[in-house]
Amino acid sequence: MIQVIVIADDFTGACDTALQFARSGLRAGVWKSLPEPLEDTETGEVSVLVIDAETRVEPAQTAAERIADLCRKARRASPLLIYKKIDSTMRGNVGPELRAALAALGSPLCLFAPAFPAEGRITVGGYHLVGGVPLSRSEAGRDPASPVHRSFLPDLLSDLGPSALGLVGLETVASGVEAVARAMDRLQSEGRSTLVFDAASDDDLRVIADAAARLSPPPLLCGSAGLAGHLPEAFGLRGAAVIPHPKPGAGPALVVAGSPASATRAQVAHLCDRLRAHLHAEPFEALRKGDEAFAEKIATALLPHFGGDYDAVVLTVDAVPGVVSRAEGEVFLSALGRIARRILERTPVSGLVLTGGWTAVHIVGELGAWGAEVCAEVETGVPLCRLNGGPFDGLGVVTKAGGFGDVEALMR
Repeated sequence: MIQVIVIADDFTGACDTALQFARSGLRAGVWKSLPEPLEDTETGEVSVLVIDAETRVEPAQTAAERIADLCRKARRASPLLIYKKIDSTMRGNVGPELRAALAALGSPLCLFAPAFPAEGRITVGGYHLVGGVPLSRSEAGRDPASPVHRSFLPDLLSDLGPSALGLVGLETVASGVEAVARAMDRLQSEGRSTLVFDAASDDDLRVIADAAARLSPPPLLCGSAGLAGHLPEAFGLRGAAVIPHPKPGAGPALVVAGSPASATRAQVAHLCDRLRAHLHAEPFEALRKGDEAFAEKIATALLPHFGGDYDAVVLTVDAVPGVVSRAEGEVFLSALGRIARRILERTPVSGLVLTGGWTAVHIVGELGAWGAEVCAEVETGVPLCRLNGGPFDGLGVVTKAGGFGDVEALMR
């Protein structure tokens, strides 16, 4: 039985949110589309269904329409909870998607909390900070595909209209569930339908989740993996499911690092410095022009390194421009996917590591999978998954958001 449906805007975000439920013993699967009808699909014993809508870099109108369609389908499935997952750095079409979700679900109330303190993303006074820096001044403000130019959350949610927004400050959240409940009652009586929450710690997120669980019917909850991590306990969602593990592999791991995030670049450099790893950095322009013959050439050049004493073979991108259009991104990431597929067709690997949501969905798509199931947590917010469908069904895949983790994240 599907208890929770999560609608995410990218693949790694979908996986790290599924992880939050899997940690509570619930089987959580990531699908690239919402299967209908649910009872006639291969959802099996999965009780948390996470849909990757893949809307982060879509035009706002396209994103809103896709989210609305998914929300209507999710509503018909009558889960206990519907969770709108967003990026913890507010990249993507957050405002238009939330507005579309509220309309499609007919929900009178949304609790909005994008903070993920474990990854340095907090909200204070309505301002969102990343590593102590205002959001617009962080790396998210310079994101090549989806830059964020403001830090004040109500500004970023302007699509909802200023009269719809209410702010629940840090002092109130820190005072506990009762104080939050009173603040919500007051704001709702003023006609506020989307309540934006400050949160600077996991305790703050726990209070927000507990306050949400008191409401009937449950509101639309919108946030990152941070808030999602407290929903199982707040709503009494516990399980003891036997979670299938990936098929055993052999040889080095294949790491595909397509994210331009500075965290990913530092992690790749550290991995190559500390472990026996072969690094192949292909220029962006070469990938952008690459065809099947190009993919065959690169894969053939890398294959000998899987037969040696390496722990990992790392494929990454060099000289990424400051701005990458959606079309350019599609082309160069598809090239990475074709290279990865050709390698996996011809040599065993111990597993696949994908950094960056846009990277991950292109690789998974190229491998013919329709989704993945979360098996374990290998790092904060970083799951080990098992691919579902296609010729590589059962392959172990680690997905990591480009900006997540410290310098040793990939090595661990």
